[in-house]
Amino acid sequence: PAAFQGPKGPRHGSDRSHSHTSHTSHTHGVSVPPVQSPRVPEHRPSDGEVEVKEVDATIRLNSLVFLSSCPQRHGHFAIKKMLHPSTLELFCLMEIPGSDHQRAHLKSWLHAWLTRWSRLQAQHPGLLVALREAFWDAPQGYPMAILCEYMPLGSLHDLIQACGGLPEEATREIAISVLQALDVLHSAEPPVVHGCVKPSQVLFSTSGRPRLTFGLEQRIKTCQTSAASDEFPGEQTEQTVVDIFDLGLLLLVSALGGMEVLLDAIPYARSCSQVDQMVSPRGDT
Repeated sequence: PAAFQGPKGPRHGSDRSHSHTSHTSHTHGVSVPPVQSPRVPEHRPSDGEVEVKEVDATIRLNSLVFLSSCPQRHGHFAIKKMLHPSTLELFCLMEIPGSDHQRAHLKSWLHAWLTRWSRLQAQHPGLLVALREAFWDAPQGYPMAILCEYMPLGSLHDLIQACGGLPEEATREIAISVLQALDVLHSAEPPVVHGCVKPSQVLFSTSGRPRLTFGLEQRIKTCQTSAASDEFPGEQTEQTVVDIFDLGLLLLVSALGGMEVLLDAIPYARSCSQVDQMVSPRGDT
């Protein structure tokens, strides 16, 4: 985060930051309507400032070039680093698996939620990760996919794994950024509940600024489970208080240096499954 930067920039920043990895897309000739409006803002931070410029929002799936696979720990979707040759922009492509029956559920539920996210992100580009396209109508045999901006410095989870507990200044900066992002989501009408605030969902831009991404993992898991039981998930059951609880847990994990350290600090936590579920209700960080 920016709190790690000295007067001359980040101590560990380099051109190698742009070599994150991801995985391929062989889909050809796919033309689908974008989630966003015809023109959307693109965030290009420089020296801590937010610059917004308009770009053409229409990107075809078959116009992207696969660069590499991004390591990911969840298994609910494949993450790939892609290049758009005509603009030389890097993107992150998330491929969503599922049967035809599940695809209908996923499209119905995720499309509306991601559209709301995209509109809020256009108004607050320095707080939320930008969604560029949703490819819902991929040919049979190919997964649906969501295209978002590429965040070269990785996630808060990666930072904690590399550095351990973060200093107070860095933790404070992350807390402020995530609170501002949640304020944007919760102030919408009706409120947008993130539902999966944890270190892996806080990504760092080129300038080192923390931004909240859209918690796709938990939503896909919920929707796939609901589709298997023919029950449609209801967003009205989500409450904003869940995000505040998760943020408190995120800050504890950040300050202490990981979930394992937090569990060790809680007496009897590892011998009590109920406590473990309370501390980590959605699995890993």
